[in-house]
Amino acid sequence: MAAERILVLDTWFPWIGLVAAAVLLVLLSMDSLRADLRIPRWRDLSWLSWAGVAAYLIHNVEEYGFDFHGQAYAFPKAFCGMFGYAALYPQCPVPGEVFTAVNIPMFWLAAPLGAWMSRRYRFMGLAIYSVIVVNLAAHVGRALVSGGQYNPGLLTAILIFLPLAGWTLIGTGALAKRELAAVVGIGVMVHAILIFGMLLLITGVVREPGVVVVLQSLNAGVLILATFAAEKMGLRQR
Repeated sequence: MAAERILVLDTWFPWIGLVAAAVLLVLLSMDSLRADLRIPRWRDLSWLSWAGVAAYLIHNVEEYGFDFHGQAYAFPKAFCGMFGYAALYPQCPVPGEVFTAVNIPMFWLAAPLGAWMSRRYRFMGLAIYSVIVVNLAAHVGRALVSGGQYNPGLLTAILIFLPLAGWTLIGTGALAKRELAAVVGIGVMVHAILIFGMLLLITGVVREPGVVVVLQSLNAGVLILATFAAEKMGLRQR
């Protein structure tokens, strides 16, 4: 049996992201990331957009750094295990660079870009919450189906994603019903593309991982374009 192959960036990116999250948390404690100083930061959607980026970078550590049980690179192992693979690539047809291609473009580029643009395009700042909401549902749903069994990412999903997304999307009262529906719809679409790419490799339809790396990288662009389109559609009308 061939030895498992994990590239350096595949295991280092969550820790690099954690450093970025620490910087964001410092900035969030100041006024640098606030769009409107006249209102509390917890009601400032631009500030909350950056908080969402920091939250996901922290979440990545539980999935790709060390999980609650201290297992390293736990989410890819759990994902491959769902399809009956006891080891990572090359036994599992999804290599580490595909998981990395999901996360770096999405949470190092697209999500910060959306947060940065949120001062002018309000809905783009909610791009990160599209991913957070569906990711939260996936972690909790899997736990419920498995009888309450832990899965990598569940802890931060419940402790960070649930209260933060609940407050931002519902508690602030800032979003119209159409906007809420769009947030969820965009998140479902992005996750559908993500899973589709993984299944191309799992089923053997595509055998070259580079194809799926490109697909997953472009998915980050889909997130930004979809939220920009939603902004232009005037979903704020109730």
